[in-house]
Amino acid sequence: MLVAKASFEFLPVKIGGLGEAVTSIATYLQRSGDDVWMFMPSHGIQHMPEAYPLRFRKFLTYEARVGSSWQTIDVWEGWRDGVRVFALSDPVMDNPHVYGPTDEDVVDKIFHFAAAVPGLMNYLIAHEGRKPKVFHIHDWHTTLAGALIKKYFRIPIVLTINRICYGSTTIRKMYEMGYGEFVDGRWLYGEGFDLEKFGAYNSDFLTTVSYSYLHEEWDKYFHLFDGKVTYVWNGADTEYWNLDNIKWNTKPREERRRIILEDIGMKDGIMYLFVGRFDRAQKGLDILADAIRMVLDGSKDSPNKAEMRFIIGGDGDPGLKELVYNLSSQYPDNVYYFGRFLARDEVRELYGASDFVVVPSKFEPFGLVALEAMAMEAVPIASRVGGLKDIILDIVSYGDRGTGKLVPPSDPGALADAIISMGNLAVSTPKFLRLIGRNGREHVVSHFTWDKAIKRYKRIYNDMFATYLPFIKYRRPL
Repeated sequence: MLVAKASFEFLPVKIGGLGEAVTSIATYLQRSGDDVWMFMPSHGIQHMPEAYPLRFRKFLTYEARVGSSWQTIDVWEGWRDGVRVFALSDPVMDNPHVYGPTDEDVVDKIFHFAAAVPGLMNYLIAHEGRKPKVFHIHDWHTTLAGALIKKYFRIPIVLTINRICYGSTTIRKMYEMGYGEFVDGRWLYGEGFDLEKFGAYNSDFLTTVSYSYLHEEWDKYFHLFDGKVTYVWNGADTEYWNLDNIKWNTKPREERRRIILEDIGMKDGIMYLFVGRFDRAQKGLDILADAIRMVLDGSKDSPNKAEMRFIIGGDGDPGLKELVYNLSSQYPDNVYYFGRFLARDEVRELYGASDFVVVPSKFEPFGLVALEAMAMEAVPIASRVGGLKDIILDIVSYGDRGTGKLVPPSDPGALADAIISMGNLAVSTPKFLRLIGRNGREHVVSHFTWDKAIKRYKRIYNDMFATYLPFIKYRRPL
């Protein structure tokens, strides 16, 4: 089976969990014996040193009409773990800002990509004599490309929504930018043109990344697509997220922690890690900041607060960046901020040294950070929302079979209490904490690998999947 995929992120291009997930899905699908073509805007990746392993070469040049003008499209071909990667390039798609920096830039890149993809697909089918069984697109940025592939090549579309954005691009904005011909009566929804909703209606199959997220958002969103929507849990690449791969893998976790903390100028202590996108609406970094203050300023009683080390890596919302900078200035012995997104290998080293990884999301479709942390035997402290409550076994309910701690979302006090209680465990019963860490690794390997996800995606590609039935309850999700 040949599967074509489209995404705005594919490693090394990674802003959040999407890049990790799409790369893993493509890689494990290829390993399973199928072939994968990966389509993405270039974002200038063909010239990036970190893209060297893909060994991009110029593959094809053609003209595509985008709006009212013609653009020269260069296609760069590369390979990653057997996956054939096509980076589509022109002055707009070469913008290194994946989603910006302005809304106009995002819209521009979406339409340039959509107009360019059919030309490449047409060439591949004509010259190589192969036609993909499905075109699997990821998130709303690729829905227009999917629509044109379905229209001109009659290839079924699978859309995966990793996070509902509820966003809309106005018709006026599209006309102002010269994209009016994309809008016709079939594509209008109210006063705006919702790319995500259009893509969901236009797709043949619709998936999201966890059972709980599908269920939580059913009445508000997913019910609109009743009959063709299901879920596929994400997975963790347990070969990559493996303690055997870290620098100090022969040393005990406590020693690895001491080395890493000393390397960033901090004394050894109980290590709590937050990594990810600074997204005020979703990721809960403001909730974590409030909880840290409660713990460190004494409003929450903690005998171990002097030994607590909060390590934060990420970028995004300027207000949240300022908040974290101020926190690290106020509590320099306890809080450290890297001031940037961390490289994948850096995150792996930190997972391998941390006692806890904090995931304080206000909502969370899946929670890949928690899964990666468990694969590295770090214990998650996370919100009881969405996919997080699917993948983490709370020690309150599961005892010594648990894998982490769940707390109510958007509740700084509850998060502070969990930080304190789990820190007390780290000091009083470190063997129990390490048992919970090992449980996490075993849980991921048993239930949340990409091999398992690929088996489910293949059933979707072959129209043999179990759909979501809102009027039926099973003892456990199918």
